Amino acid sequence: MTEETHNFLISKLDDLLNRISNPYLSELCDRFVGQNGKYRKEFLIAPAAKSMHHGYPGGLLEHSLEVAEFCLADYELLKNYRYENLNIDVMLASSLLHDIAKIKEYEIVEEVDGKTYYAFTETGKMIGHLCLSAMWVYSEMDNIHNFPYDLKEKLSHIILSHHGRVEWGTAILPKTKEAEFFHMADHRSATIAKGY
Repeated sequence: MTEETHNFLISKLDDLLNRISNPYLSELCDRFVGQNGKYRKEFLIAPAAKSMHHGYPGGLLEHSLEVAEFCLADYELLKNYRYENLNIDVMLASSLLHDIAKIKEYEIVEEVDGKTYYAFTETGKMIGHLCLSAMWVYSEMDNIHNFPYDLKEKLSHIILSHHGRVEWGTAILPKTKEAEFFHMADHRSATIAKGY
């Protein structure tokens, strides 16, 4: 990824953060990946996978933004039908937070001819990003005064179900329209990027 592309993606991240209108979700995302977010630096340079998709520095940022774009596109298309009650803010927040623990799942083992190679960390092997992301996010929601319980439940459910199928490592199957839409957006991004 070129520096120009990376800077463009960082700008898109900040635009996306500004787009989340729900004050609780906005604060939550800012705490993680906002300008002064506790994981922003790592989020900007982490891979989204070892090699399967977006397996390079900055890949997590790129994947997260792609998922958000797919959610937005689907929402704009389908709100004209009978899906106007979909909570786009919870899907956008999920796009930024669903894989946040990937910053602790992989570590660089080698850099050869400009290519970075990753391996699983002990945390990645023992806990995995899906469960760790859900734990981090749930814990942070508890630190935000009066964070609505139903919103906490919806966001946690999306994170825990975003792999969509048990054989793909999901903790629970999607049970809400937002979770279904989100899984499809996440899967689309990961599938399209295979081998790139």
